[in-house]
Amino acid sequence: FGFDFSNIKVQVIHYPSTDGTMIPSLLYIPENAKKDGNNPAIVSYHGGPPEQSRPYFQRNIAFALSRGIILMLPNVRGSTGYGPEWERADNGEGRFQALEDAMSALNYLVNEKWSSSDRIAIWGGSYGGYTVNYIATKYPEKFACAISDVGVADVDYTNTHGDITFQKGWEIEYGPIGSELTHKLSPIFYSMDLKKPMLITTGSVDPRVVASDPRRFSWVLNKLGKDILYYEEVKAGHGSFTKSQIIDEYTRLYTFMMDHISK
Repeated sequence: FGFDFSNIKVQVIHYPSTDGTMIPSLLYIPENAKKDGNNPAIVSYHGGPPEQSRPYFQRNIAFALSRGIILMLPNVRGSTGYGPEWERADNGEGRFQALEDAMSALNYLVNEKWSSSDRIAIWGGSYGGYTVNYIATKYPEKFACAISDVGVADVDYTNTHGDITFQKGWEIEYGPIGSELTHKLSPIFYSMDLKKPMLITTGSVDPRVVASDPRRFSWVLNKLGKDILYYEEVKAGHGSFTKSQIIDEYTRLYTFMMDHISK
């Protein structure tokens, strides 16, 4: 692959959320990185939400480290691997605190002087894309750019237009369709507050997060004059799967990202 694998080291750290709960996370630090607040960094949020970021080899992580980029992969409340109570802690109203957990990862990088807000990119796919959408519109001062891949922007819209087999699970996670809770949890209604550049991507035949949800979100942001880039892969579903799609995707994402966090 052209990378020196011996230099890839991962730490398991814990950082405080806004309520004092310690959140587990993976942290990859490039060799020779200094705590001077000047390192480019990526906070990458996993999908699910009942999934987990684990320390297995990923080519995109190797590439980022080779470019001196720090990577942080939080396992916020709702992640698997920490017991049923942790996994269920983000259901319903608990979603707000789980999103605070995700935002607090940005505070950790700044407080520990690994990076600064103008050098941090937030990135996620699926539920991670939803997390990015929420943080991008609610905490726009915390990061330099955002990348949302196949992420929900309007909870009710996706739940009523997507595959019906997911509907009950969505309501357990986010609340009943048409409720005040799902409205408050939908980033599209905070579109006016986006202040930083954002890349939004989707797949035309996505059965989970219907393409029209990210498409609508992008249209609204564009009408508001926000700095966005929208890309739709017409032959993809819930993420890229073919080799050519994956190469194309990472080329696009890293080109966009490094334009904003590399100096």
